[in-house]
Amino acid sequence: MIDARVVQALLAAMLASAMLLAPGCGERKEKQPEAPPVAVEYGDLPSHVGRRVVVTAWLLGHGEALRTPGDPDDYYFLLVPDPEVDWKAFFADYDALERLITEIGSGDPASRADAKYAVAFSKLQTALQAWRGLILGQEARGDVTTWGRFNQNVIEGDFSAIPDGPLVLVTPTRGELLESATRLLRDFEAIERSAEVEATGTLVRTGDAPSGENAERLPSALSNKPFLLHVESFKILRTARDMLEDKPLVDTEAAPLAEPGGERQDGGQ
Repeated sequence: MIDARVVQALLAAMLASAMLLAPGCGERKEKQPEAPPVAVEYGDLPSHVGRRVVVTAWLLGHGEALRTPGDPDDYYFLLVPDPEVDWKAFFADYDALERLITEIGSGDPASRADAKYAVAFSKLQTALQAWRGLILGQEARGDVTTWGRFNQNVIEGDFSAIPDGPLVLVTPTRGELLESATRLLRDFEAIERSAEVEATGTLVRTGDAPSGENAERLPSALSNKPFLLHVESFKILRTARDMLEDKPLVDTEAAPLAEPGGERQDGGQ
């Protein structure tokens, strides 16, 4: 029979060997929980580069934006804090154009349009150019520092269209004027879709080189602003039309978007 002391020695040796091998057995470590995002004021963004943040800003329709192909595509909108837009005046022009379209469309399309309709259209066309100039001016402000990268076309921008210049119509028919006025309305609708959002994501500098083997280089057009927020979720707080009334913020559910670094989640609006 084996001496009991020998058995105990063998067991002790086996236990010690197992303890030595344990660290090299490829045991998976628990993933550390991701740090919660920090709510910040827009003006404080520069001090939070590399961190997950929550910030509130506006996306202005018919402004500067771009789309890059992917699965899904990426959409870049400027995040604008407190835009100075007289929304009541804007919607006064918007409503006037809708009334004009209704009046023009009530007659024979082949007949000549009354001069008053052509004059009204010309004034509203000039107004649209002024509104778009205002939008671009708001985005060009020095305190507008940050792009937002979304994987949804949040405000339904038309990235394939080239903005029309002013049209000069000489004695148009009702049909010709109706077509031009309807096209003009689409430009007004693009501005109407402006919205204030609360966005959550990781803030980076647009001038930083991409990290990782599969990291994509940022579009060069983003270099006009120093920061980019890789938006992972957002919620719309209010739209341009909401600004006509004193309404509480709309607390919609957050929409999941692209994970920072390009890995995506399912979901959307």
